[in-house]
Amino acid sequence: MKKYPVIADFIDKETGEVVKAGDVFEADDDRAEQLKEKQLIGKEVEKQAVKPKGNSATKPEASPAQPSTEKQPDEENKPAGDK
Repeated sequence: MKKYPVIADFIDKETGEVVKAGDVFEADDDRAEQLKEKQLIGKEVEKQAVKPKGNSATKPEASPAQPSTEKQPDEENKPAGDK
């Protein structure tokens, strides 16, 4: 089944459930055509490309051998009365 964005609230005649604008509705071609004619759903949602997890090319990370340049608060930086 294909997925479509809901653009107006309606009650699904097949399930009796309320479908809200902003939801994504799954329908076969015939049912989708009926709902489009009534201006209840929009155009088919295109499938988004799935990005592989852990791809280092998308997010640069510091090498474990390189020390971080960010300063972290630690006990040495606290005033003497706070220890």
